[in-house]
Amino acid sequence: DDSFDRLKHLQLRMEKGAEAGFATYQLNEVKLDKLPMKLMSNYTHEVLQGIDYAEVVEKRRTNYKMLHEALGAMNALALPSTNSFECPMVYPFIPKKCDIDLRKMLQEQRIYIATYWPNLAKLNYDTLEECLAKKIIALPIDQRYNKEDMKRIIEISK
Repeated sequence: DDSFDRLKHLQLRMEKGAEAGFATYQLNEVKLDKLPMKLMSNYTHEVLQGIDYAEVVEKRRTNYKMLHEALGAMNALALPSTNSFECPMVYPFIPKKCDIDLRKMLQEQRIYIATYWPNLAKLNYDTLEECLAKKIIALPIDQRYNKEDMKRIIEISK
């Protein structure tokens, strides 16, 4: 596939910040939903060749561990240690105390919280999957975040 026409959100993000490119990103997602499965573009292939995956894994595991050590006792989910899997994507968190809207608080502090399975989250908690889709706060731990970012997330989440 060619991807040049779907890169503008990345350029906007780099030049003006994440919020500047978000609307364009959402439009791209709608476009991609309508496309058939294709091979990746040459551009994407080249970009992926430049990633130090061992470093990415180490940063994600370190960030996960830091959040788990600070928030694990407050998490309604029983999560495994980082030794049980290769590389975490997020730190899934359901605060035992639900008297605050943590997702909203984090977003107000410009900490993006991805929403997974939005089609399930619109339902009425009839299944465990629907409940998890609505309640899990996917705390970011990816390689763009450092220890100071994790401390900030912990402070807001406590």
